[in-house]
Order: sequence, then structure tokens, then C-alpha cells
Amino acid sequence: MDYSKVIVVIENNIKNLAESWKEEVKKAKFTKTYHSLEDDEIIRRALMVFEHLVNWLKTGASNDEAERYFENVGKDRLRQGIPLSEINYALYLDKKIFWNFIGDQKELMGNLNSSDTLEMMTLLSNYFDLGSFFLTQGYFYEFFRELDDGAVYSKDQLKDFLMKGIPEYKIIRPDEFVWRHI
Repeated sequence: MDYSKVIVVIENNIKNLAESWKEEVKKAKFTKTYHSLEDDEIIRRALMVFEHLVNWLKTGASNDEAERYFENVGKDRLRQGIPLSEINYALYLDKKIFWNFIGDQKELMGNLNSSDTLEMMTLLSNYFDLGSFFLTQGYFYEFFRELDDGAVYSKDQLKDFLMKGIPEYKIIRPDEFVWRHI
């Protein structure tokens, strides 16, 4: 299938997509760490995801390429101290913004038969779904590397590290959380 129309539409609207994501991530209750970032940094991060999407489509939509990119993002976000739950929610917001945008592009979907539409939707969904998986994988690869290098985390640090973005009513009790490095 030819994705050139999708690529052009994304490229022509990439700044609007990034701006929309910035607005969502700055007000979402599950992305509190992102609230403290400068607007320019938030926009830069959104642009990177959408630019990578375009490059991913241009180069054949390889799962290996998605893996490399998102694993590196996951590793970077761990080093930046952003909780895993927030990173995944931020990517969910990327996907939400993207699908809302694509849904408004009538000329893009109107010329496709149902099989091509399904193929395109599946491929684009795969990008974000693989992103979530590989972000998490990269995050934990970096976490275990830090542990191997001698890093030590307290129970409270681990709760913040993994669960900070969840609503207060869902925070686990201290007696429910056990960490043993093997």
C-alpha cells in the first residue's frame, strides 16, 4: 500500500499535532512530571514522535526500527526520572491526538477501499502500540543496567519511579509492594 498521502498530511500538520499534544499533556492528571517541562521541550518531544512516524512509514514501517527508536526513548525517560506510567500515558495522548486528526482528514480515508483502510489503520495503530511496548522494554533495560552498575532504590523511590502518575486512590499500600533484585 502507498502511504505517501498519509506522510504528506502528517508532514503538513506536524506542528499542529505537536501543539495539540502539548496542550493535552500539560493538563492531563496522569502526566504531572510533564507539567513542569518547558513548552518548547514538550513540543520538541511531540515533534520527534511524529517525525519518527513519518520516517518509519517512508522506510517501510519496520518493527525493528520502531523497537530501536522507542527503546532509546524509554531509556532516556528513565534517566530523566519520568515515571513509566506517565510515559505510557503521554504516548497514549500522542495516539489519541493522531487519530482525532486523521479522523478529520476525509480526503485521506474517502478514497480507500475497506481493505486498504483496515490495513492503514492497523499499521498506524501498530506504531503506537509497539511504541508503548518498546518504551517499557527500554525503560526496564536501563533500570536493570543501573541496578547492575550498583544503583540502589528504596521502596518509596520505586513507587515514585513506577507509579507516580496514577491517581491517589489507586496507590498501592506499602505492604503490597515488594522488590527483590535477583
